[in-house]
Amino acid sequence: MAEWPASRRQASESRRVGAGLKNKMYTVYILKSKNFPKTYVGHTNNKARRFLEHNEGRGTFSSRYKPWILIHEETFGSLKETIKREKYFKSAAGRRWIKKNLFS
Repeated sequence: MAEWPASRRQASESRRVGAGLKNKMYTVYILKSKNFPKTYVGHTNNKARRFLEHNEGRGTFSSRYKPWILIHEETFGSLKETIKREKYFKSAAGRRWIKKNLFS
């Protein structure tokens, strides 16, 4: 599992450092609720900011099941590839892959 910044300051620093990059990297991530049998699949170009948003309850779905832990992430060079992979994880075949590879 990868570690994401735990504080708002670290997330802010991450935004400033990445602001000048021309080649953006995008991440598909899978989160698991610590207290409920729920997972969340999403994508972002700023992992630190997005992870904090989930754990601060700034999303309708994710606020109900916080706190979240990162269980899987994949990085891509294009938004198109990222969205394609996210859609796969949200499909029936993708949910089976998650269950088989991350929860077995």
